[in-house]
Amino acid sequence: SIRYLLISSHYRKQLNFTLEGLHQADQAIERLDNLVLRLHDIKTDAAGNPDVPQIINTTLGDFAECVDDDLNISRGMGVFFDFVHKVNSLIDAESLGSGDAQKILEALHAVDSVLGIIFFRTSDSADVDEERIESLINERNEARKNKDFQRADEIRNMLTKEGVILEDTKDGTRWKIKK
Repeated sequence: SIRYLLISSHYRKQLNFTLEGLHQADQAIERLDNLVLRLHDIKTDAAGNPDVPQIINTTLGDFAECVDDDLNISRGMGVFFDFVHKVNSLIDAESLGSGDAQKILEALHAVDSVLGIIFFRTSDSADVDEERIESLINERNEARKNKDFQRADEIRNMLTKEGVILEDTKDGTRWKIKK
């Protein structure tokens, strides 16, 4: 979040560092993390959306143009967040397949090679027992189904203490590691 806040203003301008600004940076990072999670949740092998390559190419080109213009990262981040908004809209419309999601993730990696603000979950990036977490989530869902809300809350609280955040969606429960 601090990195995001520092690069969000042009290097020739004075930075006004505030706790509110840091909170807004936290929210922006959270939005990016949620996008990555949503892209990983796309499992359909539907035909590729014909708009995706054009959206990616335009975004990467515009982002590079902004950065090349006196290292205008702040304007580049505007282009980037327009891209994030478009992708979220496509996900909401359920018009992306898993191939599209993979292409978008590659574009996110490309932009993040400049920004360094997105944390992609990889199997070797943390000492997380994914099978155990999935098992506990399944147990929690079963407890909720059986109206054993006390046990469901116990599992959620236990995972929260371990730094695992659960999000209940219409497609089921997804999780992420709290940073």
